[in-house]
Amino acid sequence: MDLILFSLISAIGFVLVLTRALGLKRLLKWRKALDVILTFGMPMLMVGTFSGMMTSFFTGLWFTIITWLLHTIVNQDIRQLSFYGSQEKDKTIAGSYRSSRS
Repeated sequence: MDLILFSLISAIGFVLVLTRALGLKRLLKWRKALDVILTFGMPMLMVGTFSGMMTSFFTGLWFTIITWLLHTIVNQDIRQLSFYGSQEKDKTIAGSYRSSRS
């Protein structure tokens, strides 16, 4: 349980540092590359101990989840939300006026 908590704190720290260094838009633009670098680069730094390896793998997992959530929240369109305009979806007005001019 401690390893999961430490890896969560580490992943939040990585996200905060990368957001401050790159900016949120660049972080989300390069999130897949950064995810691969972090997920496979961290275990190489902590190759000496089993707990270090597990913490670094969990950090990569948490980093993936956090950046996916950030990407989902930042790029969400308000028109796609279920409570906004869901009543008007795919409704056509019967007998609507259509101009014969093209």
